[in-house]
Amino acid sequence: MKSELINIDKDDFPVHFGQLKSTLLTNSAIDSGILCQECSLCCTGAIFTHITISDSESTKLQKLNIKRKNDDIKMNLPCPYLEKGSCSVYDMRPKKCQTYTCILLDKVICGEIVLIDAIKIVNVTKEQAKWLSSNVALLLKDEDIEMNLRIDLYTINKLFFSRLENDEKLIFSAFECQFCLCALDYLKGLSMYFNVSSLLVKYNNLVIKMQTN
Repeated sequence: MKSELINIDKDDFPVHFGQLKSTLLTNSAIDSGILCQECSLCCTGAIFTHITISDSESTKLQKLNIKRKNDDIKMNLPCPYLEKGSCSVYDMRPKKCQTYTCILLDKVICGEIVLIDAIKIVNVTKEQAKWLSSNVALLLKDEDIEMNLRIDLYTINKLFFSRLENDEKLIFSAFECQFCLCALDYLKGLSMYFNVSSLLVKYNNLVIKMQTN
């Protein structure tokens, strides 16, 4: 038995309160693609230190900074194929890059956050990362700087806690306190909109120690 074609008037299709009805010209799929092109934070080392890739992917993309351990191949970030904020090997990018979605992207896809607000969140996060990266050199020796913000923030946190262990009455400088407070706010934003960061609790605990000293 053949199924009968039913003409459906899309205007009669209900949507939830506050939800925008999709059209071919305006929908969350288009918005999500624009957001990824504007963002690229997952490629810079701001959110992750590395991603795991396959052997064939590492062979195909020769410029990658990789580290092999047992059967795992880790591609260190920032990605060398990120050029002017865009992926220069988009069609050949690793599977992890193709399938990853951040919290913010998920919120745009489901319509919880509109594109213009999402881009504002991305831009603020980039400015925060830029400020932190530009001041890392004031806290670490040149040989300790990795040029990966996540690793550098981890190193600073570990260094400050080490200093506290050696001197319980240690007084941090005004700049050191300011840096840690800014790092805390940055990590809050990452955990809210991109990827929950294990560094958030570490800096939260560090700020508590600074307050009690």
